[in-house]
Amino acid sequence: MNTRIVDYFYFFLTLFSINIFIFILYSQIYYSTYVNKNPLSSNYSILLLADSHGLCLSDNFKKDIVFNFSAESDSYSEMRRKLNYCISKNKNIKTLILTADDHTLSSYREKMNNMDRLVPFQHFYVEYKLYGLKGLKTYFQNFIQYYFVLLNPKAAGFTKRFISGKIQGLFRNKLSENSNFNWEFQETRMQLAQSRFESQFPDFERSSKLSSDLIGIFQDCKENNIDVIGLKFPITPIYQKIKKGRSYGASDFFALHNLKIIDLENSIADTLGNFQNQDHLTLKGGKLLALKLVEIL
Repeated sequence: MNTRIVDYFYFFLTLFSINIFIFILYSQIYYSTYVNKNPLSSNYSILLLADSHGLCLSDNFKKDIVFNFSAESDSYSEMRRKLNYCISKNKNIKTLILTADDHTLSSYREKMNNMDRLVPFQHFYVEYKLYGLKGLKTYFQNFIQYYFVLLNPKAAGFTKRFISGKIQGLFRNKLSENSNFNWEFQETRMQLAQSRFESQFPDFERSSKLSSDLIGIFQDCKENNIDVIGLKFPITPIYQKIKKGRSYGASDFFALHNLKIIDLENSIADTLGNFQNQDHLTLKGGKLLALKLVEIL
């Protein structure tokens, strides 16, 4: 009996040690890129929330006016929690600029999200306030997966892709690396855009979960006297042609709540290194976009 207890003790001690090691590694290569976006000041009056489309804007605004809290793969579920996190830290927020892109209510965006690394921006009380018992369940599930990485289904796949990417990077010459960023010179632009379309618009069904969170964002802003402005980010003419107006209707919800949308889909020319792919601007293109936003706002 005592021997079995000792065996169990060493077994769980080994698991715990492995988990600590993987957590430290995972924190450096996965969590930090998300958590480090945490606003360091509370002086800004405009909050920007978007997925990877918002990253091109970087810090092109005055930090004491606009805070860009965008993150790759963020859905409206993460954005609502980040909004409430910012509200708890900053009572001076007057305006929320929120992505209203056509893919934001897709099943693709619901599945590809950052819920597993959202924990630093969550609080169990807020989760209960916003979502009731389901919110508490989500919070504790995220908490467990965040700190006990061995239970996070994303961990193995991400670590494998990270290591594979590093190995490939060792054998990739500088010339080929630079060519990846010349979107306008890619001979396979049409195929790349088609592949992107198929991943962003896999079906015709709108996500009810993300729709609910979008409406929740509107309600949270109304309760805190925050104006909401929708933003449609620039995309290339090639992608517009392939997309053929397909949308999951995020803009319909903005219209239903009488909220303004700034539509800049056609605002940036697909030349001179403005785009890194069919629907993402480069940092250079982001500077042009920031100038247009400043003019409008």
